Amino acid sequence: MNYKDKTREQLLKEIELLKEHVVILEKENEQFKIITENTSDNIAITTFDLKAKYLFVSPSVKQVLDYEPEDLLGKSFFDFIHPEDKKVLLPLIKKYVSLKARKLLTGKESTISETIEFRFRNKAGKWRDMHSTVNITGKYLLAVTRDITKRKLMEETLRQSEEQYRLFFNLLPYGGEVIDISGKIVKCSPSTAQILGFEMCELIGKHITKFMTPDSVEIFKQKFPVLLSGKSAVAEIRMIRKDGTELNILRAAQPIMDDNGKVNTILALNVDITEQKLAEEQLRSQTKFIDNLIESSALSTWISDENGTAIRANPACLKFFGATEEEVIGKYNIFKDEVLIKQGYIPDLKKVFENGEIANVIIDYNFAEVEHVHVENATHKIINSTFTPIMNDDGKVTNVICQTLDITEIKSAEKEIIKAKETAERYLDMAGSMFVSLDTNGNILLINQKGLEILEYDDIEELLGKNWFDTCIPPNINKEEKKVFNKVMNCDMKGVEHYNNEVITKSGKRKIVSWYNSYIKDESGVIKYLLSSGVDITEQKASEDELRKYREHLEELVKERTVELETKTKRLEDFNKLFVGREFRIKELRTKVKELEEKLGI
Repeated sequence: MNYKDKTREQLLKEIELLKEHVVILEKENEQFKIITENTSDNIAITTFDLKAKYLFVSPSVKQVLDYEPEDLLGKSFFDFIHPEDKKVLLPLIKKYVSLKARKLLTGKESTISETIEFRFRNKAGKWRDMHSTVNITGKYLLAVTRDITKRKLMEETLRQSEEQYRLFFNLLPYGGEVIDISGKIVKCSPSTAQILGFEMCELIGKHITKFMTPDSVEIFKQKFPVLLSGKSAVAEIRMIRKDGTELNILRAAQPIMDDNGKVNTILALNVDITEQKLAEEQLRSQTKFIDNLIESSALSTWISDENGTAIRANPACLKFFGATEEEVIGKYNIFKDEVLIKQGYIPDLKKVFENGEIANVIIDYNFAEVEHVHVENATHKIINSTFTPIMNDDGKVTNVICQTLDITEIKSAEKEIIKAKETAERYLDMAGSMFVSLDTNGNILLINQKGLEILEYDDIEELLGKNWFDTCIPPNINKEEKKVFNKVMNCDMKGVEHYNNEVITKSGKRKIVSWYNSYIKDESGVIKYLLSSGVDITEQKASEDELRKYREHLEELVKERTVELETKTKRLEDFNKLFVGREFRIKELRTKVKELEEKLGI
């Protein structure tokens, strides 16, 4: 119906409805304004075409990228993203633009969303990592974008830390594995595979109970909830080797927490005590064999009576603790040990004597702090002690055997891991730089993603363990570079903190890298490894060379022009001399003519 055909009342009603609609739109507009002006995310609207020109940009772009909204309006989104990301995103938008051109996207269907990550150049010219959710809304693209640069840096830092952890984890002298909260093996040390006779790839991904005897599976089911609650656990189990034989394993497990304090994974260390168990069985029936075994054993071993008083200690034990038989036999009592009392191990040890349970404890043990005996040359070590009860036929504990391992070096290795992690974090702060770590032989320990990009490698495994000089330094200079490196690492020559040299990429290209070096030393001042950060200055050097060649060419042109000017100047000087000479000659002739005229009276 035309408005001319409507009554006054109908028109007034329509006007009221329009006013209400305007109020709603103004309210929605105000809400949208509040959102866009106060959110930390950047909200933008672009054209739905291959240019993707900005039509609207929220004020938060100033906070995120230091641009004013006016700096982006009318410009293409692709003018600001990293060239490598452009190669990925252009085909994506081309796909949707093509669908639109073929009218497969009518604008009436539900909103189509894509989640993308890319690098965006901020106003200072630096690349920022961005995460964006893009919605196709009719003729426009609506993008909500968040700066994830810090998250990316944290992910890279975590990756480097995990790599350091992996290197040290693989060096564990005992068997060790990391299992997830479902009990599956996610990582294991080479020693674990060796103990069980499997390849590492045959273990990873399998549930740990697949390698346990049925009775050990029951022990696992009892202990695993304790670990998931955040507490450590120790248990003696039996594990099955690939060839079907069984091993007695002393297993100490520690939960690893995530940032929220929840158990993420569990680290388990395994000691093969199969031989120890066999010895325990033989000890019950063969007293003479017990004597020979204890005396000849290289493992620190001492025996207590049913009350915890030492009645025997083998030579290895006496040497281990720095004691003599006169100082401890018949005098030392485990329940009077001030070190064990102070560190809270007495309740566990009582279970050994009262219930016949095996106990395994890790102690920071300073024998000099034990006051009820006097040991002249007492030692101080971090020890792993296993207390094993010996029972008679009635099930009563008659003796307890204590066998001890020195794990001081393992604890020192943990400190080295922390130190290496701190060092890695310090160098990872050099965002955008190539990062390389070499051992004293020049072998590659670590290399970051930027280093892979500069050297044109796809996978870090292609370089780890390879010799840097043989792999990444051009053949004509690698011998000399290696010679200098060896002198520095052997402290025969002072290392330089900054220098430029050539590297060779996987494809054979040569690049020039500007290096900054840091030599990591142990407590005694011996260099342990080299950490270097580098920047590719190949293009810069090429520009400098072009500038030098241009300068030299310009100097040649100046020389040629100078010679030409000097020649022309000489000719002018000769002409000037000739001209001036003629002028003087004319003047002389005029003077003589005048003199003759005066003599002749003319």
